[in-house]
Amino acid sequence: MKQEYKIDELLSDETFIDWMRKGRPVDNHWHQVYLENESLQQSMPDIEKLIQSIVIRNERITSDRKQRIKESINRKIEQKPVYVYVPEYPRYSVLRNIAAAAIIFFVFYLGYQKINLEQSPEVTEIVPEYIVRTTGPRERPVIKLSDGTKVTLNAHSQIRHEKSFSDTARVIELEGEAFFEVSRNIHKPFIVISNGIATKALGTSFNINTRSPGSSVNVTLVTGMVEVSCSAADHGPKVLLTPAQQVDFNTENGQFSKVKNADLAKVLAWKDNLIQFNKASRDEVFAYLSEWYGVSIVQKNTNVMRWEYTGKFQNETLINILNSIGYVKGFQFELNNDTVIIYDN
Repeated sequence: MKQEYKIDELLSDETFIDWMRKGRPVDNHWHQVYLENESLQQSMPDIEKLIQSIVIRNERITSDRKQRIKESINRKIEQKPVYVYVPEYPRYSVLRNIAAAAIIFFVFYLGYQKINLEQSPEVTEIVPEYIVRTTGPRERPVIKLSDGTKVTLNAHSQIRHEKSFSDTARVIELEGEAFFEVSRNIHKPFIVISNGIATKALGTSFNINTRSPGSSVNVTLVTGMVEVSCSAADHGPKVLLTPAQQVDFNTENGQFSKVKNADLAKVLAWKDNLIQFNKASRDEVFAYLSEWYGVSIVQKNTNVMRWEYTGKFQNETLINILNSIGYVKGFQFELNNDTVIIYDN
């Protein structure tokens, strides 16, 4: 059964705070809790702001939490006195005295805690800084991270990570497609979270594409070794890749495909601004060009001709590519702003 958590409960749980301060590693019980609790996901921005001001070993607490504890103590002190029934017999006089002493001690203890809280110095809240990089049409920048890792980000893609990585892991979130050249650090694994999977590396280079056909995520290894696992399961299946291997993850059923050999030239063509078709259908060609150039391609004819196309273009304009393919396959086109209209001859 899923359990709902309140912010106060989480901020008093040392294991949760430790998970947050370490960059929310995926191989942790709290990562699974986060994925299964919508309320926790909605509260995470507030929790991230509060968690940076908490240091368990120094017993430092935020001013907000301190105020809540003070109010709780005030309510307890202002409650009616606790009466303990003690029979008026001489032989119970010792028991009566012990009970009275216990009550007095409890009241003084609460007052002492209240004074300590009032005298505790204010703690400055430290909000973690996140960096988000987003690309538009035809943008494929090379981004260098703080640890020396290089990320080539494809068009219409995004990465998100902390400005300064934690002491235990380097975690980055990816939407779209990117090629990673990871700076080696055996003490801090590099983990990419992308559409349901976690790809873990120490020092290597690999490509991840979350826009693969058939609701799948594709991971291709170029050098080194990576471990690919389902980010929603701590003890789920893991796949180890060696150079020139790739694996697909089905986001609908949560299953990995069999590891297969990769055509690295084809997988990495986008890094060199190379468009490559190998017996691609008409719809596949137009869908790829639409994504690559950030335009809408409309086919006007109701009964379109079916064909396949093989060819490659490097650093070419959309007009030149359409002219070349149209001459071979027999179609014309019009370009109106960001819309291309295809007409069969």
